[in-house]
Amino acid sequence: ERIKYFLNSRKKIYDYYLRYLYNDNNFLKIKYSKNYLSAYHLFLLKLNDNFAKRKIKNNLIKYMLNKGIKCQYHYIPIYKLKIFKDKINLLDFIGAEKFYNSTFSIPIFVDLSKINQKSIIKNLINYFKK
Repeated sequence: ERIKYFLNSRKKIYDYYLRYLYNDNNFLKIKYSKNYLSAYHLFLLKLNDNFAKRKIKNNLIKYMLNKGIKCQYHYIPIYKLKIFKDKINLLDFIGAEKFYNSTFSIPIFVDLSKINQKSIIKNLINYFKK
């Protein structure tokens, strides 16, 4: 029952974000297949190609943090890890670098209030208005 509660709660938060961010042109749409059950443990946002530079992503994450909202980086390309230095051809990971430079996640947890969700959405939208 607890797992069902967690899944349903995060799904509602996910749907709420989707409703307000899906049509925002600053972000590319990341769609999940309807053929599998998601735990909705992440809400990934991918910056539009016009903004898909690590500096923009870093500035956005700092802006959100200054507003009291912690976003997460996703995913550090494997070749950047110390253990793999000098062992991997960087050209094989162009997609990973592009994804890393443009993608992050916003808070999505069971007890995230509607007020906080609205604040997250408002601050994301306001960042691109400045």
